[in-house]
Amino acid sequence: RRSLAAFENDLAPPSRLALELVGDGLRYSIAQCDARLLVVDRDWESSRAAQLDEAQAALPRLLIDGDAAFVRGLAAFEAPPPVAASSRSACTIIYTSGTTGLPKGVVNSHNAYVAAGRATVGALALTHEDRILVFLPLFHVNPQMYAVMSALVTGAALILLPRFAASTFFDDAIRFGATGFTFVGTVLSILVARHERERRDHRMRFCFGGGAPKPTWEAVEQRSGVAMSVPLYLSASSATVLPMRT
Repeated sequence: RRSLAAFENDLAPPSRLALELVGDGLRYSIAQCDARLLVVDRDWESSRAAQLDEAQAALPRLLIDGDAAFVRGLAAFEAPPPVAASSRSACTIIYTSGTTGLPKGVVNSHNAYVAAGRATVGALALTHEDRILVFLPLFHVNPQMYAVMSALVTGAALILLPRFAASTFFDDAIRFGATGFTFVGTVLSILVARHERERRDHRMRFCFGGGAPKPTWEAVEQRSGVAMSVPLYLSASSATVLPMRT
């Protein structure tokens, strides 16, 4: 049994890269964060591994072959002892999309995550009885801070969908008893185009995100009855934000 503690000095802080990252951006990000271990899934391995340079290709890789197999595979490792960390110490490195050049790594502290979770809980009056629907990729700061951290602060449940599907969105929400969701602007635009009539046979009362024009989120509120909230500041690599109700 190999101990995960063997990697302890090399794995802080972790970096989460967008699945769409390829070529120069991919190689730069892996080199810039000084990666010592790559955690990848089967799709990434088959489509991205060949794009690594020689040194990166030689890094150890932990291959995730599906959620169930990953959980079973953890049994081969001994649990490392708890690690005490300062609230100001680095929690993760999140990379920008690289629209104006190569991706830029932003270091976020533990305190930034905790503060974002607490602020979101306060803005939305979340409780342990809420069930937050998540369909955005977890490498993005939006679900990390506004969904995962909110759930950790309150003890609420997370509903993790593999992807966003407009045609079954409300049916999925009903099936899993969702009380709200986080979003990026394009999601609301797609929902408005797909669902032209009212749809209020669900439990959802809030959604939280940014990037949608006022007519779009007003249409979502009117048709679904879901209250819209946006953060005062939202970025692909943001630190603490101050949510506000629109």
